[in-house]
Amino acid sequence: MNVFVAIMFVIAVVMGFLLGLPYMLLMGLIVMIFGLIIRKNSAIAVPLVVGFVLRIIMVFLIHSGVIVEGDWDGYIYRALLWSENGLSGAIKNFTTGAYFYSWLASIIFSIFGSELTLFRLINAFFSTLIALNVYNIAKNLHSEKSARIVGWIMAIFPTGILFSSFFCNREPLIIYFFTASILSLLRWVDQMKARHFFAFFFLYALTLSLHIGFIVGLMVILPYMFVRVIKTKKDYFIVFMYTMAFVALAFIGLKMLGSGFSAKLSLGGTGILQKLRFFSKASSVGRANYLTTLVIHTYFDALWQAPIRLAYFLLAPFPWMLDTIRDAYGAFDALFYLYALVASLFYVKPLIKNKKALVVFLLTLSITMVFAFATANYGTAMRHRAKFYPAYIAIFAPALGQLWQRIRSVYKHSGH
Repeated sequence: MNVFVAIMFVIAVVMGFLLGLPYMLLMGLIVMIFGLIIRKNSAIAVPLVVGFVLRIIMVFLIHSGVIVEGDWDGYIYRALLWSENGLSGAIKNFTTGAYFYSWLASIIFSIFGSELTLFRLINAFFSTLIALNVYNIAKNLHSEKSARIVGWIMAIFPTGILFSSFFCNREPLIIYFFTASILSLLRWVDQMKARHFFAFFFLYALTLSLHIGFIVGLMVILPYMFVRVIKTKKDYFIVFMYTMAFVALAFIGLKMLGSGFSAKLSLGGTGILQKLRFFSKASSVGRANYLTTLVIHTYFDALWQAPIRLAYFLLAPFPWMLDTIRDAYGAFDALFYLYALVASLFYVKPLIKNKKALVVFLLTLSITMVFAFATANYGTAMRHRAKFYPAYIAIFAPALGQLWQRIRSVYKHSGH
């Protein structure tokens, strides 16, 4: 264990010499926290350290200009602008939605200075901790063996590393809070303790503050949680308090669903469909667009288009879309989702029997569908689907291993 901490310490010192004192101080803090996490979770220490080192390498590549980062959504511009008047000025610009991320960055900049790599380090740290969350989710749903496999997949999965260290990607924070909320949900299901109940909603609220698209998941999970309270709690006062909490959360969720898409949106079906059309059209720009002729006018359109849009969202770019090296990487990324999809076909019955895994699956699938409807560009799709692969890995962990064993068995029997 001390070897791992020593490796992290060396990284901190090297970063300090190469990048300056603020980086050394931040890395020193990260190393201290990381050392405590590793000591407490020794079973997954190696993949955590490997995953973090790979992400730090990515930070260096971006910082040195080997990999170029753009600011297509204005996250950098707003963060730097809001940090100009110090910490108090940054705090005054509080907002929710996409630019909540810029607000967080502006606070860091106002304290440590306007260096993008500082926040990249924070992203890399949270990206590494996602592996720990997913490990614990898989352990809760399945077994220690499956969880360890999942930990390694999360540590070295290329897309996870790629999106771990860009300043302009909210994915590390979104995925961390989302997977942490799932873990709290599972602990609440197991123990029915109020602290896990409030931890779930607090963490899910942080996820929502970064991307409103997750609001649909809240609408899906609330009825399940309410029914579980009614079935398990015998104290009428506790049931009443839970009921009040559910009503308040449902009201907030409906309000956010009605107005949280950065524009006024009625709760009627027409308004929601209009907004889905808007986001789909807005994303269908450039040569990487797809399904440009599919338009959602009615709920029936949404129903029959759902499997098509989901397939493109998870599996694009298809072979006929490949033109550049970037497209080739997108296809490589899609191969994992294809593998997971095939593996899931062998796990239908076990999934139905595993109630907790089924609940997490329905929660994740409902949110995935929102992004599938609102996306019509496979570059954007690759970034958005990265929000969900950790949850799917945890859900289908046994199936991923079983399919690999089947492939190896077929390969051996073929005479190789």
